[in-house]
Amino acid sequence: MSHHFPQPLVLHFIWHPDDKSIVLRLVYSIKEMLARDVDRPFSRELNIPVFFWNSIRKEVFKNDSPYVGVNNIIFLFVSRNTIAHNAWKVFFKGLSRNSKRFQIVPILIENGVHLSNDGENEIRIFEWKGKGWARKTLWLNVMVAHAVYSFVYAKDNDSRECHPVVLFLSHCKREALGEKVAQMVKDYVLKETPIKTFFDVTDILPGEKFPHRILKAVDTSTFVLFETDFYSSRHWCQEEICRAKRSKCPILAIDFRNCFEDRVFPGCSNVPCFHIRHDILEQTSTNKEVEILRILEAALVETIRCHYNWSRLRGLQRNKCIPSSAELL
Repeated sequence: MSHHFPQPLVLHFIWHPDDKSIVLRLVYSIKEMLARDVDRPFSRELNIPVFFWNSIRKEVFKNDSPYVGVNNIIFLFVSRNTIAHNAWKVFFKGLSRNSKRFQIVPILIENGVHLSNDGENEIRIFEWKGKGWARKTLWLNVMVAHAVYSFVYAKDNDSRECHPVVLFLSHCKREALGEKVAQMVKDYVLKETPIKTFFDVTDILPGEKFPHRILKAVDTSTFVLFETDFYSSRHWCQEEICRAKRSKCPILAIDFRNCFEDRVFPGCSNVPCFHIRHDILEQTSTNKEVEILRILEAALVETIRCHYNWSRLRGLQRNKCIPSSAELL
């Protein structure tokens, strides 16, 4: 007996064929971030269905279409080529805007072009002109990944208000390097992205009971630990990582140990680990920005992966494809 049920999440990217030379370089980077890597078949990467469209296909976005999932995000690349053709304008305007299963996210690749839409905020990729393709694609990856999380996994069903990802920046104050890098990431995130952070120095009020405040913040965050030489030996770093494991939070380890760590704390194991140079503070502003964007991309992908896999598990269990006792490892 065969079982068929819609995917919990499907992503669509639509652009005018005349914008192919610009858009393809961007969307392939996004697909590499979100889709399965065929060269690593046993890795714990995402495997979200991603579709590319460069023609008007109204039938694709009907609720009974096989290309439609439980949740769908449609990223529209907007340029002079799209707004100059009435057929494309009509197509964009009619993209299932009244269905709760669809979310529209315009991406502006040129200045001065806007859709006659329902007021959706836009990703303005043209503002990153002159910053090079490496930073531009990383920044777009971060914005797309954050939109996926916010619209699918952090939306209030009643008000339809979306909430941003919160990154809990766990670091060791025994070493100035860990705190300075965490502060650098925090400053960039708050200035350049819609992401929020929890940084104990600034987010705990004087007189507030910090153990309760810290552990409560861990429960609702993506946990990013900055693993320096002394990180695993600090009591509160151990408390935070254990709390994150018990709460089943998304966790990302940032490894920039300088010399030696006598024992890696067991709680820091079996999590995705991202390596950056320990001399990152001496790098150029461009290199710092690239490293920060790579950290944010990895943190957001892990956040989506945790929520997406839980939703897939629940879907398989509801449809009795696997036992209700099955668990994620």
